Amino acid sequence: MDKYGWRDIDSFFGLSEATYYSKLGRANATGSASDPYNERKVITLSANRQDFVFGTGEYNCLLTHTASGNGNNLGVYGQGKELTTLSLVKTKDWQMPYFSDMRIKSLSGNSTYGNTFRNCIFDKNYTSWYVNGMLIATNCIFYTLSLAGTSQTFVQSTCVDVTYTNVYNVHSCALFSKCNIVIPDSTFLNNNNVKNYYEAFNNCKFQIGTEPEATLLVGNTADEVRQNFVDRCTAQGFTVPAYTEYGGTNVPMGRWIFSNNSIAGDYDVIEGSDIDAFAKQRGIYFGYSSQTVKPIAISADGTAAASFNADSPKENISLSDNSITLDGDTTIRNEGYIDSNIIWLGGLRKLNMLNISHNLPVDSGVAVDSTFAFGHKLDKIDGVNESLNQPFDGITVAVPVQMSTTATPEAIVFCKGMFAGQNTFAAKVGDTYYNNWVGRDNYADGNGKPLTDRLFVHNDQKYYWDGSKMIEANTSIEPDTMYIVRSDDNNEATVTYNGTAYSSSLATRNNVFMGVSGVESFTPSSNAVILPVRDVINYQTVQLRIVESIPGDKITSGSLSSGYWYFVTPDSMGDTSGTVTYNGKTYPCLSSFLATDTTAFTINGACHLRRCWNQDFDFGMETQDVEFWADKQKPYWVDINPDDLRCMHKNNSPSVNEMKTDDKGNYIASGHPLFYPELTGVNGIKSPAFGIMGAFMQIRIIISTLNTM
Repeated sequence: MDKYGWRDIDSFFGLSEATYYSKLGRANATGSASDPYNERKVITLSANRQDFVFGTGEYNCLLTHTASGNGNNLGVYGQGKELTTLSLVKTKDWQMPYFSDMRIKSLSGNSTYGNTFRNCIFDKNYTSWYVNGMLIATNCIFYTLSLAGTSQTFVQSTCVDVTYTNVYNVHSCALFSKCNIVIPDSTFLNNNNVKNYYEAFNNCKFQIGTEPEATLLVGNTADEVRQNFVDRCTAQGFTVPAYTEYGGTNVPMGRWIFSNNSIAGDYDVIEGSDIDAFAKQRGIYFGYSSQTVKPIAISADGTAAASFNADSPKENISLSDNSITLDGDTTIRNEGYIDSNIIWLGGLRKLNMLNISHNLPVDSGVAVDSTFAFGHKLDKIDGVNESLNQPFDGITVAVPVQMSTTATPEAIVFCKGMFAGQNTFAAKVGDTYYNNWVGRDNYADGNGKPLTDRLFVHNDQKYYWDGSKMIEANTSIEPDTMYIVRSDDNNEATVTYNGTAYSSSLATRNNVFMGVSGVESFTPSSNAVILPVRDVINYQTVQLRIVESIPGDKITSGSLSSGYWYFVTPDSMGDTSGTVTYNGKTYPCLSSFLATDTTAFTINGACHLRRCWNQDFDFGMETQDVEFWADKQKPYWVDINPDDLRCMHKNNSPSVNEMKTDDKGNYIASGHPLFYPELTGVNGIKSPAFGIMGAFMQIRIIISTLNTM
C-alpha cells in the first residue's frame, strides 16, 4: 500500500520531473513520488522550471535561488485545498510562481512576474503578505484580504467574512459571503472595473459613503435587498448605474445580485436560490465552484424529510434547530455520531457533491471524523500495561481466525464466540481462553472501528491484532518514521524522546515526533500509546450508505418490523399531500422513520410505505429482504472523501451495480485507504474509479476529538 497517498489531481499527477515532499518522507530520499523527502526548511531553486508536490499536512519552507531564472515557472502543488497547508517565504523575484490545491497560511517575498493561484484557500489565520506584481486567483476561497501588490484579479473565487476596500481590482464572478463591503463614493460605484463585472453578495454588510458603520441590507427577496442598496446609495447622493439585459430593463447595479439566503455554510450556493437563478440565466457561476447544493436540514422536528432530526439515531450528540453539538469535554478523548434519516436523491441517481459545513474548533483537535490523519493499520509499540484478562470457563468458541506466525513460545489465536449470551472477543493461548471486550467481535466494534487499538501481553512480549493475525509489537523507535502520542484513557499521556517531552493534550498540540538515527528508546507515561504512522488517510471522511433501489413492496397495512427504516412514498409524484401516522407522529411524503417495537401505523391519503433497510444492516443476518439485496449495492456504511465522490466497482466494470470490497468485505470508495493506491497504480495495476451512484442515501456524521485512540 502507498503510505503517502498521492491523489490523482490533474494539475500535478504524472509530472515526471517534480520533487515530492511528505511528512512521512525521508531526509536522504530521492525526492520521487515513491521516495519523497520529508519536510525541509530550505528548498534551493535552480534557473530552470521546477515543480514541487507537497503531501498532506502543514509545511514551512524557505525558497532560495542559485541563479537567475527570469520568467521561468515555479509550480507548487498540494493534495487539495483542505489537505495541504503551506507557509512559504521566497527570497528573490526570479520565478513565476503557480500554486494549486492547497491552503495558504502565509506567503511572503518578491515576485515581479506575478503569482497565480488555483483551487486554494487563503487561511483565516493568514499572517502576512508582501508580494510585488500581480495576483491572479481562480476558483479560490479567501478568508482574508490583507493582500498587497500592484493589482489583484479574482476570477470565480469566493471571499468569506472579509472587509473589502481594495478599489478597482478585477474580481469577475466573485462571490462575497458574510463580508463587509465599503462603497466610498459614486466614482467608485461607476468605475468600469466595479459596475461592469458580475458579482454576488450574500448576507453582506455595506458601508456606503459617510455611513458610520457597515450594516446588512434589508429584504427577503433579491429585488427587496437590491432596492435597499439603491435607496442607501441614493441617500448618499450617489448615481447608481443601470443595465438592460436578460429581460431586465434599467436595473440598478444590474450585474450585481444581492441576497440574504442563498448560501449554505460559508460559501456553497444553494440550488434554486436567488444567486443561482441569476447566474444560470446568464450562463455563469459565482464563486469557487460551479456546483450548487441542496442543504440537508437539521431540525428539532422528528418528522422532517431528508434531515438530521430529533429522532435520528445518535450517541453523545445534542441536536436543536440548525445545530448539532458534541456532548461532553472536548479536551479529552471524546466521540459522538448522528445518522440522518433516509434521503431520496430526487431521481438524479448520482451524488455530485457532499460538503459538511461546520464551525468546529479544528485547530483544537475537534473535527468531523478527526481520525482523518491516520490510517487503520497502525503498529502499536510499548508504553501500555494491559494484560489479557484472567482465564474463564464457559465460552463457546467459533472457528479460530488465524494463528500468529510470530507469537512465541505459544501461538495466540484470536477467536469470536459466545459467553453468557453475549458476543465475545477472545484470545486463546495454548488450551486457555482469555476474555476481552465483551460485545465486540474480532473485526470491528459497534461503530465499525477496527479493533487495532489494544496491546496484549504474553510471556512479557507485546502483541497487537492487525485485522487478520497477531503481530509482535516493536519496542524501539525507527529513524525517519513519524510517531504520534495517544492516551489509553481520558487522561493526558506523555512521552519523552531524544530529550523532548511530547503530550497527547490538545492544549499543547505537541503530540507528533520523528524518529532519529541512533535514538531508539523513549520514556512513556503509564497510559501512553505510541503509534507509528504507516498508512495515511489524507482527508476527513464522511460515512454514508447509498443504494440504487429499495424493496418495491407497497406497504399499506399490517405490522412494521422493529429496527427497519421506512420511507413514506406518494402514490404519484403529482400528489405529495399524503401522510403516515406512526407512534404518535405524522410523517409527510418523502420523509422516513425508524420503526421501534410499535408495529401499527395509519395511512392518510394517497401514499404508502416502503421498507428500506435495517439500522444495523448485516447481509449475513438479513431475514426480510435476502433475495432483494443479493446481487446489488447493499446498505453498508462506506467512508468517502467529500472532495472526491468516486468508488471502485466489482470486476472494475461500469456495468456492475455494486462497489468493490476489500478482504474484509468493506466497500472501497474515496475514503478507503486502498482507494488512491489502487487508482494510481501504486501496487502495480491501476483500477478505474466511477462516480458514486444511487437513489436512496443515509449519512452518518462522526464528531470526535483529536485524541480518539
